Amino acid sequence: MISQIQFRRMLYLGIGLLTAVAAILAILVIPPSKIPEPAIIPIWVNVIVHLLIIVALIWIIKVNKRNGEIKTELLAGAGIVLIILSLLILDGAFAYINNPNMIVASISLFICVGCDFAAGLFALLARFLPKRRSLAK
Repeated sequence: MISQIQFRRMLYLGIGLLTAVAAILAILVIPPSKIPEPAIIPIWVNVIVHLLIIVALIWIIKVNKRNGEIKTELLAGAGIVLIILSLLILDGAFAYINNPNMIVASISLFICVGCDFAAGLFALLARFLPKRRSLAK
């Protein structure tokens, strides 16, 4: 059983990882690299999806602090979406690994894959691990 503090810490860690992924994609991968034009729009869509998931996790934390009812479907959905996004980014990382001009972008994408997968697991763990009830009700 996890306490409410541990529950929030898992979500904070996921938010930090997702913020790092959005920053890596927006700052390191797109501008300095020679990524083909058709791949730029999906990367920006990926950044926007990450920012929306960050907003959803922050909303869950705020509801939890006020002792409200947490939408567990939102946590499970965020975890599953993040794991699927990590697989999509993994495809892009393997596509650029053989090009010597794109090695920095490929390594950055592999880092994003790891962070996405970890954040997705944290969201799923926060959803499925039993929580202790607070005694101050």
